[in-house]
Amino acid sequence: MRDAAIVTAGRSIDIVWTPFVPEIVDNGHSLQVNARGEGGFAALDGVRYDLLQFHFHHQSEHTIDGARSPLEVHFVHQSDAGDLLVLGVMMQAGEKNPVFAEVLAAWPETTGSFIAGTDLLNASGLLPAEAAAFHYQGSLTTPPCSQVAFWNVFAQPIEVSEAQIAAFAARYSNNSRPLQPLNRRFVLLTGQ
Repeated sequence: MRDAAIVTAGRSIDIVWTPFVPEIVDNGHSLQVNARGEGGFAALDGVRYDLLQFHFHHQSEHTIDGARSPLEVHFVHQSDAGDLLVLGVMMQAGEKNPVFAEVLAAWPETTGSFIAGTDLLNASGLLPAEAAAFHYQGSLTTPPCSQVAFWNVFAQPIEVSEAQIAAFAARYSNNSRPLQPLNRRFVLLTGQ
């Protein structure tokens, strides 16, 4: 993504998430954490987008410097007008991530099963320390892959352990969409 990006100073996203009691589901495509209206929001260009859910992909659905990461998490937000903002974070091998550990521990055993949590989950533990990010208009990565999302993919990955990657891959060995061409999209890089 970096080689096609236009470096710019604009468009910062304010993330105002709050800890919430999650609902966790294996939806048959991924492990998904539903915020149930309690997870806070992200703001872009003065528009508020409420956090709906986040889910994971093995391997990443984006590349940075031509390389995929073992995992990628997508945080899906929606405005009152119905517009979608998706924040993507690459997950690479390193230290164990405590928030990802909580989510993996609550993973339902069967597809379609929901587990309502009882403890607060702080999704901010899945964000990188640096705000530099790639932005572009694009599609959702699950069918019907509608062209309705504004993407913000962080340039810096977070760390998760090899064991955490293996635990996810044991259930979903490849739940990522094949890489797509940019076509005529512009990719902006902010926060450098």
